Amino acid sequence: MIETDSWAWHVTTPWPGFDPTDQSNLDAGGNSMSVDPATYTEITWRDAEGDDMIADTDTDDASTSSNDRVIINGVEHSIREIGGYPGGTMVANGVTYTVNFSVWLLDDGTYLVRIRDEHIPPDLHYKKVESLTLGTFDNVEYSHSLVSTRDEPFLCFVAGTLIHTFDGLIPVEDLLPGDLVLTADNGFRPLRWSASRRVAGRGPAAPVLITAGTLGNSRDLRLSQQHRILVSDWRAELLFGTFEVLVAALHLVNGQSIRLAPSASVKYVHLLFDKHELIFSEGILTESFHPDTYGLSLLDQPTRDEVLSLFPDLGDVRASSTARPCLRGWEARSLAQINRSMHADRGQIVLARQ
Repeated sequence: MIETDSWAWHVTTPWPGFDPTDQSNLDAGGNSMSVDPATYTEITWRDAEGDDMIADTDTDDASTSSNDRVIINGVEHSIREIGGYPGGTMVANGVTYTVNFSVWLLDDGTYLVRIRDEHIPPDLHYKKVESLTLGTFDNVEYSHSLVSTRDEPFLCFVAGTLIHTFDGLIPVEDLLPGDLVLTADNGFRPLRWSASRRVAGRGPAAPVLITAGTLGNSRDLRLSQQHRILVSDWRAELLFGTFEVLVAALHLVNGQSIRLAPSASVKYVHLLFDKHELIFSEGILTESFHPDTYGLSLLDQPTRDEVLSLFPDLGDVRASSTARPCLRGWEARSLAQINRSMHADRGQIVLARQ
């Protein structure tokens, strides 16, 4: 069984003319029907067979029964029917898009609506959507739908982290493309893209917990293991020729105030700017996502292609520099071995002097 966090517009009123004895409720009656964008809801697909498909339960197609479920606000639902309504329209941020819609009719007569993955605009955020209108029923009897893949698996900030923006401290998951975020080097810069994904918080995906005050952070800070933090110290200049370096959170783990914090699940949020930036998270400087070879390897091919379409210069990742030099694991350990005692200074990590 595989559970995948996703999203859809969940209309909580019954499908027009819903009849629980009818196996063909989804029909032309839904043509050009409006859907309220305010019904956006986070959901979880439960793929019982682990085949990356969600099957319906009606008996007039290939899936006469199914243990696949969708979980909405903690309530499990089976899928009665799946339908397609191509040629619909979506207005988002003043732009009108022609899109294909999928509709999932649930066991209680309510229904989910979602844009087909291949038609989701790169910069779409649900808060920007102004109106949704279904297209024309395609008269196809679908027995399964693919688990949605446009919920990208970026690893970066943990949801709930407060980011310093022009409008004050905002949880990272609430940031939208265009929001102005305070950077160390370039003042307030507009966010170009963000995405999130909930994963099992174990093994390489377990977050690193930096307890409040350890590095000058105002609250507990959780980051992915490879998320880099700014370290400033004269010893770094002595060893590496520069006073400021970036160190992966994993390489700062001391087993006490900085430690791995496995959890059943964790929601990671990725932030991308026009260039690699240092931004303030819980009061200390950490990096934005940098699509170097490692970063791009976290993305599936369609998402990787999308990032490269937004930032064509990243086609040669070697030409894309980081905001500060990045220490490799053994280099970070060498620095830590000089003095493992750390204190905070102006929101940056500084190795304490003896």
